[in-house]
Amino acid sequence: RDFPVTDGSRSNGSWDAFVAVVGAGGSLQFASYVDKDSEEADDIARDIAVDQAGNILVLSAAEVVKLAPDGTLLFAETLFGEGGGYGIHAADGDVYAVGDAGGGRSRVVKLDGTGIILYSAEFEGVGYDLTVDDEGHAFVAGGSGVVRLGPGGALLGSTSLPGEAYGIAVHDGHIYIAGRIRTGDLSATPGAFDPSQDAAGDAYLAVLDGESSVLYASYLGGSSEDVAHDLAVDPEGCAYLTGLTRSPDFPTTVGAFDSTLGGAGDIFLARLCPSGWGARDLAYATLLGGADPSTPPYLMPDRGFAVALDGHCHAYLTGESGSADFPATTAGGATGFSDAVLVELFLDADADGWGQGCDCDDGDATSYPGAVEICDDRDNNCDGQKDESVCGEPTDADCDGVNDCTSDLCLGTVGDDLL
Repeated sequence: RDFPVTDGSRSNGSWDAFVAVVGAGGSLQFASYVDKDSEEADDIARDIAVDQAGNILVLSAAEVVKLAPDGTLLFAETLFGEGGGYGIHAADGDVYAVGDAGGGRSRVVKLDGTGIILYSAEFEGVGYDLTVDDEGHAFVAGGSGVVRLGPGGALLGSTSLPGEAYGIAVHDGHIYIAGRIRTGDLSATPGAFDPSQDAAGDAYLAVLDGESSVLYASYLGGSSEDVAHDLAVDPEGCAYLTGLTRSPDFPTTVGAFDSTLGGAGDIFLARLCPSGWGARDLAYATLLGGADPSTPPYLMPDRGFAVALDGHCHAYLTGESGSADFPATTAGGATGFSDAVLVELFLDADADGWGQGCDCDDGDATSYPGAVEICDDRDNNCDGQKDESVCGEPTDADCDGVNDCTSDLCLGTVGDDLL
């Protein structure tokens, strides 16, 4: 009951859903309990989204809540059965949510910006997360794989995957899924990072095309239990996955923040590129956690639940930690049984402000989106061209068959290449 709310809202039970806005550097700008006027005994927030206007959409076990950027309640709708909601997504001013419909079924609901229901569709099985493409098709990840819905909510089909699918994203017409496999065979594709499953269960990444054929499938984990809870995809098509590992041999990379497992389990963050190059597909992987309460009865590992990327490919992950020695930068470790954590990780080898997946050359600080193009045989501004002239296109002003870095063509003159 001492959660650091900024609006004076009160706790209603032993468990409360909350929303917090954290600024640059980790400063707390706003924090509130979600059910401000509810007498609900217990609630928990399971997902969050932000629309184009900056409004905050929270999906709790009890309801879908929309808050203005300053925290003002805009609407709250109860849409799901006893199991509550699981995933939420904002697109083009509308809200999509998936949750329990009762009787072993799930429900996808689309709302407009005022909370009016535009459609409600149900399907068999559990839905944990959803995303929407540019045409309004909804894709739901769940216990049986992926379910596809049309723009009006019609069921278009489904693709079965072994294990549980917890996170889903759409990129460049492809569907990315992350989850866990304890039994069954993922059927790893040729060139997968890890083609073999460990007995305790592994996290996985699967990529499907628009027709739901598997393009890439790989395990990710070590000798003990591993599970991916969420993923985000960068502009290069690489997936950032986060979740829980209990494996002391989880595959971390050179330069990892932490490669040593602590306590009962740690958060992991991995950048896995579905390129089919085997071990080279894992561009980055690190552990994150502390010693946590690892003795009975409190076997409480550190766990990552969600990850997102900003426009510069900064990775932001959220989760929970019971570790008093969690490597926090703005406060100490966990002060209660467990605390929520927010972590920003920035994979920026050349320190130019652009991370892996957004920077076309992360080994060259002069190359990044929006940089000034100079005559150095490099793509400085990451537009896919080298040494384009001030005209905006590569030029061959002296007609020697080579596009040279020159402004001769713009000036209407022909002469030697300016190198």
